[in-house]
Amino acid sequence: MNTIRTIDEELLIPHAALDRNLSENILEILKLKESTCNKSYGYIGKIISLDAIIDSRISAGNSQNHVTIRYTFESIKPDIGTILSGSIAAVFEDGVFSDTNGFKTLGIGGKFDNGTYTCSCGMNLSVGDVVSFVITDIEFKSNTFFCVGTHHHA
Repeated sequence: MNTIRTIDEELLIPHAALDRNLSENILEILKLKESTCNKSYGYIGKIISLDAIIDSRISAGNSQNHVTIRYTFESIKPDIGTILSGSIAAVFEDGVFSDTNGFKTLGIGGKFDNGTYTCSCGMNLSVGDVVSFVITDIEFKSNTFFCVGTHHHA
């Protein structure tokens, strides 16, 4: 489920970063992407390496430094049928809520009675329990994946 990806991307580099430590400075800028989420690649867990500085140019209109780079990172992106595991953050009438690998996941397919959510297998689920969900629907909004899933029985 974790994927290692290598992509080319253009970054805006501050003038102060253009020194003999350019590669290290770019890597520090890339590390700001760790623990973020985007629609194309999902949750970016770790920047593995800066592989190449491909091109650079200065914008004529505003003097910004544009640097095209190639880098490798680890990511996870939910798809229908993906199994996500995480800790339950909230239990309510409609299901259980989990923040799993940067994805907001709503687990459904059970019943709520007297403050307890029981999944279809008969297991009672509480805040703090670690559970797995099979993703049945996905939406990307505000730089976050929102997933709906059913409890996965390991």
